[in-house]
Amino acid sequence: MCYNGFIWEVVVIEPDQVENINRLLDTYGSLLKPRNLELMRLYFAEDLSMGEIGQVYSITRQAVQDQVSRTVQALVDYEAKLGIIKRQHASEQLQELWQQYYTGLPLEARSTPLIAALHQHMVS
Repeated sequence: MCYNGFIWEVVVIEPDQVENINRLLDTYGSLLKPRNLELMRLYFAEDLSMGEIGQVYSITRQAVQDQVSRTVQALVDYEAKLGIIKRQHASEQLQELWQQYYTGLPLEARSTPLIAALHQHMVS
């Protein structure tokens, strides 16, 4: 977007991305600077506009937009490097598959020590 010779990128966050960003915040929020975490909380959880957040911090809407964009990128970078959410998702999928397999087993097979121990491990 261009205005008076200034060029800037407009941050457009789709509704389906908000859920992913919130999950990134839940997982990696403690790695952010407190001010960045609060800014993200105001924008995503409290649904304040960038202009309203700018008033809270006495900065421009553009500065808020830049900070949101940089912070989202930092969260994405954390996940790319650490992969915690990816591993959590894989673990959830594995638990679902196990549950499907386990419920399909005959009762006598479920009571064998190996299956019982594996089931105990998978559901805890």
